Amino acid sequence: MIVDYEGNISYFNQYLSDILTDKCKVRLEMDASEISLFLSLNAKYQEDGKKVIEAISKGDFERLKCEVELDSKQFQLYYQPLFEERSLIGWVISFIDISEQKMIQNKLNEQNQKLSDTNAKLLVHAKTVEELTAEKERNKIAAEIHDSQGHCLSLLIALLEVGNLTLENDISMAKDKFKLASEVAKQGLAELRNTVSNFAAVNLSGNRLIESIKSMAEGFMAVGINIDFSIRGNPPESLSEEISTVIYYTCREALTNSLRHGEASNVNVMLNLSEKVINIYIFDNGKGCISILKGNGLKGMESRISSINGRISFGSGGEKGFSIHAEIPV
Repeated sequence: MIVDYEGNISYFNQYLSDILTDKCKVRLEMDASEISLFLSLNAKYQEDGKKVIEAISKGDFERLKCEVELDSKQFQLYYQPLFEERSLIGWVISFIDISEQKMIQNKLNEQNQKLSDTNAKLLVHAKTVEELTAEKERNKIAAEIHDSQGHCLSLLIALLEVGNLTLENDISMAKDKFKLASEVAKQGLAELRNTVSNFAAVNLSGNRLIESIKSMAEGFMAVGINIDFSIRGNPPESLSEEISTVIYYTCREALTNSLRHGEASNVNVMLNLSEKVINIYIFDNGKGCISILKGNGLKGMESRISSINGRISFGSGGEKGFSIHAEIPV
């Protein structure tokens, strides 16, 4: 639409008539203020649109534009002044339908919002996973420290007590016990350092597992507890270090509990080895219990056995004796 310097419409095309519909019939020589009034009453626009709509009827020396909504359609409304020798002689009004672009933009905004929401959820999920991973790692380290240092301190206390008891009557035996206590303390310190450094306290496989359990049993026997260690079968070739380490820790924790809690004088440890499954049987003659309360030691054994898809059960005869059975698939 072209408006002359007097504010009358000197030209318009069919597209403008279609936009304004029958509510405002456009005609030549029509006062452009009618268009301006129609838009101000029927169109939706922001604050910047007011100046553009006023310019349609009064004219303005600046180029102006805004967005308006008319009959559920979106338009870009442009005002272009016309000059002759710096004098305003008229102006051009253009309507550009941007409904489709707006629809696409709104869909993009919705998708972006969904992506933003999904990303926020993923960040929360990632943080939760990170916290759970950290908690799992803390629990693992706590179990390592409990198992290794509990075993070490139990042996150490027992060795020192035996050493003190024999100090007056048998100095030679007392020295042996104190020497062994020193070795146990050094071993415990080394295991603690390895645990803090996130390395396994022991790395075992095959026959090294058997030798390590025998060596551990000898350390317990040095404090006066008798350990009957028997093996049936041979370590399978496919036995991994992970499974070997779990077996070692299970035996060590069981012996520690027999010494510290059960006050047992005799413990039987039996390993039944095959290519498909390993069974561990451990029972002592120490204090029994009517109901089994699982502390960190028993819970730690359950957790380790479960981590390699094994099963473990505990039993007691009541007043005397405690037993453990673990079954581990290879």
